[in-house]
Amino acid sequence: MRGIKLVAIFRVKMECVEEAKAVFEALIEPTRKEKGCIEYELFQDESDPASFAFIEEWATAEDLANHRKSEHLMRARENMNSFTVEKISSTYSLIK
Repeated sequence: MRGIKLVAIFRVKMECVEEAKAVFEALIEPTRKEKGCIEYELFQDESDPASFAFIEEWATAEDLANHRKSEHLMRARENMNSFTVEKISSTYSLIK
């Protein structure tokens, strides 16, 4: 059975693209080690470098909830607030 998918899109200030990229990249390794993490990938829009997307898959909703409370994500959020213009996050469950 497949898990919970999350798509999180961040638009950042153009002058903060490199800072954002570094903060986002720093999340990858510790997150992939978390219990229940099936997939955690970071993408950057080819036509808009200030737009990033995380595509995530978690085994259970509880695993995703624990990720949202993780120390490394909480630290990153402090930095994200200074450069994020817009955040769109959607969580999906597989239908078929």
